[in-house]
Amino acid sequence: PNPRALGMILDRAAQEPGKLDPTALTHTLWAIGVKGTEMDGNSGAFQTLLAEAARRASTKKIGRTGAAGVVWACGRLRVTPRPGESDALLGRLLGEGVAESGGKDGT
Repeated sequence: PNPRALGMILDRAAQEPGKLDPTALTHTLWAIGVKGTEMDGNSGAFQTLLAEAARRASTKKIGRTGAAGVVWACGRLRVTPRPGESDALLGRLLGEGVAESGGKDGT
């Protein structure tokens, strides 16, 4: 999509991030990473979606693959997540604490 269309998608998704299912949320962030720019990554809309993904990662409401896509998008856009966000995303990606709780691996 052209840059304007991409920005419109990002802005619309960020208006109500709680309405996005886990796949839609992580795929939106990943898509911005693929086609977006550093400016998109530094936008308030991207930051809103990133915070939502991190919140869900901390409660294992996104999969490990989704967390990997979000981390990749951050790297591609040169976005440094806030400390709590990066901990949640990397913790989910690495599956920390899952074996101790006896839960599934979330892949």
